[in-house]
Amino acid sequence: DLFKSIPQLSLSMGAIYVGDLNPSQTANATFTIKVNTKEEGNYPFQIKAVYLDEYGNAVESEPVSFGVYVEPAPKFGVLDIESNVLVNAKGDVKLSITCDKNVEEVSASLKASPPLSALSSEYYIGDLDANEITTAVFKVKASGEAKPVVYPAEIVFKYKINDEWVDSDPIKIGIKVNPKIKFEVVGVPEIAAGEEKVVTVTIKNTGGFTIKEATARITIVDPFTSTDDTAYIGTLEPNESRKVSFKIKANKEATPKLYGLNLEVKYKDLEDEWAISEPVKMEIRVTPAKPSMTMFVVIAIIVVAAIAYALRKRR
Repeated sequence: DLFKSIPQLSLSMGAIYVGDLNPSQTANATFTIKVNTKEEGNYPFQIKAVYLDEYGNAVESEPVSFGVYVEPAPKFGVLDIESNVLVNAKGDVKLSITCDKNVEEVSASLKASPPLSALSSEYYIGDLDANEITTAVFKVKASGEAKPVVYPAEIVFKYKINDEWVDSDPIKIGIKVNPKIKFEVVGVPEIAAGEEKVVTVTIKNTGGFTIKEATARITIVDPFTSTDDTAYIGTLEPNESRKVSFKIKANKEATPKLYGLNLEVKYKDLEDEWAISEPVKMEIRVTPAKPSMTMFVVIAIIVVAAIAYALRKRR
């Protein structure tokens, strides 16, 4: 009969039948102990025997004390965190995970607070060997109010020991929210007042991620008009540039100076979802109107007439 003297440990079954024992004979008795403490160390127990003597009377032995060593709980660690979450978008958060002991049927749960939300908050890992490194992936969304900073979150591991489920202590982690992908417009095209022409600029992806199926669109304002204000870009990797062209007409009354048009890029992000960039300025310079062909013709007629008049006068 096994009995405890401290509340941190409890017995699921305190008595085990071992049958008859001859002098000097031994028998094994296995007890299941539930540990209600997270502190390792030796915890005292006592064991005694209840038996029938030679006269058939029930006799109880003196208790014998011994200690049960409680090992430290498995210690999980997060070695690395990789996040491709952008402001006002969702993305993957990948955790590199390890444990100092063999653990079975491990799952990891992520808890995040606004402006972050865990779209997939649990990831099943399975059996994990001691010091093995594995990966857990969570889908996380950052709201439009999020800033490009690191936000706190917690990760908890659930695992099985002796057919009992156990939760680890929460581990604090940081999830980085990346800024929206930004673009840079290079080049200042020129157009004369009253002229219609195709202008070309270079667009550069200054963000940290590749975009796909991108198109650039300019917002036309006075004194400009356009019959083609959209240009296809395609895939654009970080720091890659691409030339784009638009057909623009400047009013003939346009004042010669430097103007700025808003340019936006629509693209598919890392999650294959459509996104629109913040507007960037595309500068365009309007130069004085070019003389019309009629004026050239008039001037040519005047010059020819003057030459003819001079020749007659010499005669």
